[in-house]
Amino acid sequence: VDYANSRNRTTFAGDNGPEGIIYISKNQTVNGKSYIVVANEISGTVSTYELKSNIPSSNINSTIYNDDLIIFPNPVNGKEVYFSETINLEILDMTGKVLLKAENADKINVENLAKGIYVLRLDNGLSKKLIIE
Repeated sequence: VDYANSRNRTTFAGDNGPEGIIYISKNQTVNGKSYIVVANEISGTVSTYELKSNIPSSNINSTIYNDDLIIFPNPVNGKEVYFSETINLEILDMTGKVLLKAENADKINVENLAKGIYVLRLDNGLSKKLIIE
């Protein structure tokens, strides 16, 4: 919702040239807070920003999985793809046709899918890209 620019316009100071950005979820921290970490190429600095929400926690959809879902390997070179959590999912082709469904899955067999890019859609509305090589 907001953008913090730590650059100093009068001198060459602060963070310059953001290059790498990672999200650290509250589930991955010891203090239960979410962060964005930015590596700055030109200034050679690393910036850390805490993410805060004005939404009361009672209004947040508490699904068992979120944007932190890891799909591996991705791209898939073998028969199976694994998930960091047990999920309900659909795999769609680029036209939106559902090719595969699974419930309570921590892995799926994709050997019958042709090489290409697919959409992995979770039952909470989250979508991820899945590449089959």
